[in-house]
Amino acid sequence: MPDPALADLTNWWWLGLVWATMMGWAGSSYLSNFVYRLPHNEPFFVREPYCGDCNHPLKPIDLAPVVSYALTMGKCRYCGSGI
Repeated sequence: MPDPALADLTNWWWLGLVWATMMGWAGSSYLSNFVYRLPHNEPFFVREPYCGDCNHPLKPIDLAPVVSYALTMGKCRYCGSGI
């Protein structure tokens, strides 16, 4: 007979999927920052994220990879240049 406590945990598989997706987005955002700043000899943790064209600092909502891209149609919300 299956353990009832284990049966309750198997219904929460989607929570692990959501967590893994969010960690993947955060990791890809960090990696994108690293790859952009490396050839420009810029420090990684000293300056906040900014637009590459207008140098305007980005707000936290601008850092959510999929959400911000969908809201701004792939453009900077401050200068309108493409991402």
